[in-house]
Amino acid sequence: VYHYDRQDSNSMFKQMAPGFTEDQYRGLHCGQSGYSSGNVRSMNDNPSPEDLKLSEVLSSYWFNFASTGNPNGPGLPQWPSYDATPDAEVLLINNDGVKLSPLPSMSRMLVLDRIYDSRHKRPAKSAVKN
Repeated sequence: VYHYDRQDSNSMFKQMAPGFTEDQYRGLHCGQSGYSSGNVRSMNDNPSPEDLKLSEVLSSYWFNFASTGNPNGPGLPQWPSYDATPDAEVLLINNDGVKLSPLPSMSRMLVLDRIYDSRHKRPAKSAVKN
């Protein structure tokens, strides 16, 4: 599990959705895809040195996982398997780089888990009425 919370300098998103504040571009869905595919220039025509380094790290994780089933490799911060406990550490990807951290949104995820559980434990309503 990873948590992507990078405030992107991504020119593609800014062209598609102009007028937002810098913070509104933070952690966008699929914002990491150019980094993880090693194709950061497809999303940003002028990537910073930090963008290029992040792309190298994330694409290495994705390549390693696709090749071996394990994202870890030489020179990469260790990415542990997620154990689904409230204090589990995940890979946090933000403007400070890549590091291990408790999942920032765990409390919200637990609420969603409870809602899901409560909705799916109810007996199904019969479509036929007596």
